[in-house]
Formats: sequence, structure tokens, C-alpha cells
Amino acid sequence: MVPVINERIDRLFECFDEAMRIDKAILLNNAFSALAADVVIYHLFGEHHDFVSNEGFESPIPDSFQEFANFYHLARFVPGLFNFLRMLPFSVARLVSPRGPAVLNFNQQLRKKVEFYSETIKTREISPVVSMLLNNPSIPNKEKSLERIFDEATIFIGAGTETLSRAMRVGIFYVLSDKSILACMREELATLPPPQNQAYILSQLEALPYLVSSTRHFQQAINLI
Repeated sequence: MVPVINERIDRLFECFDEAMRIDKAILLNNAFSALAADVVIYHLFGEHHDFVSNEGFESPIPDSFQEFANFYHLARFVPGLFNFLRMLPFSVARLVSPRGPAVLNFNQQLRKKVEFYSETIKTREISPVVSMLLNNPSIPNKEKSLERIFDEATIFIGAGTETLSRAMRVGIFYVLSDKSILACMREELATLPPPQNQAYILSQLEALPYLVSSTRHFQQAINLI
């Protein structure tokens, strides 16, 4: 996963450089959500949607997460609401919510991925998480249905994207708000040998006490929010 994460970060920085060149403002919320979504989806399926390269870092994941939150309480009192919404055509879904068609379109793409992996599992050389789950003999077959895997993948992507992107948002806010934090991190990084291909090895970063401590404090702060 490390090479993929580094590649996605490099692509994000390319977008940042281009925005700086044309003096264009960017939304870090969208940028970090796109980065997190690409990484999480790759972890599940062995490929990503390249949301980082989209205009404005547009991704349906935050909208999907928000739509789920909006309907969650109502769905507790109306069983089957989510199944009903899934069956709506795009024209009707747009009346229910302006973000509905984009969410449904992404859900359809995700469902096709699950179906594809379930059909080609025995011929694939790479085994992402979904393939490993489908091929795990310790999991009962009733837990491997397309609907169950689809639901689990949807929750995994939504929760994973939101937690990762929020951690990055909170972390970058405090780093930029207190220049001393940024200065200490740069001083610590300067003690490492020059990175190969402009990317440090994870084990090198984990050996930096101030960086690791700061990261843990950011995560603990997020858990308290």
C-alpha cells in the first residue's frame, strides 16, 4: 500500500502546484476526502477512481456519507427506506436530494465492482480485501452474498474516507496555525538522509519522536470531538 499512498500524495501535490501556478483557491476538505477515498478504495478493490485528479477534487463519498447521516434517523422508524431509495431512477432521486443521482451512480459502480470480483476471484493474481473476504473459507457463504459485501464495502469506504480526511484536516489546521509545530517537524525531517524518489520510507518517519507524537495527539483530539 505504501507505493500507492505515495503515488496518490504525489498526484495531490501536483494539483496543489498547478493551483498555486494559476493562483486558484482550493478546498482542503475536498482534497483530503479525494485522497482518502482513492487510498481506501484501492485497499478494497486493488484499483482507485482517481478522485484526486477531478476538477475541484470532486468525489461522491462525502455526499454519500452525508446522505446516509440525513436518512439514518428516519430509516430507524421506516424499515426498508434505504432499499426503496436504491430502486429510484436518477430523475426521481434528484427530486429527493440534489446529490442523490451522484450517490446512486457511485453505488452502482461499487456494486459492479463487487460483482466483478465475485465472478473473477479464482483468476486474479492480486487479492485485495474484497477478494480475500470472498475466498475466506472461515466466513459462512450466507455472509458472502453480493448485497452483504456491497453493504460492508459501502460502510468501509464511507467511514474510512471520513476518518482519514478529518484527521488530515485537523492536523493541517494546527500545523498551519502554529508555525513552531511546522518548524519542529521540518527540523526533525532534516535529520534524515535525503529520500529516494522524494518519498520517505514509513519506518524512517515512525522513528521521529516529535512527528509521531504530534500525529497521535491529532488523532486523540479527533476522537474527543
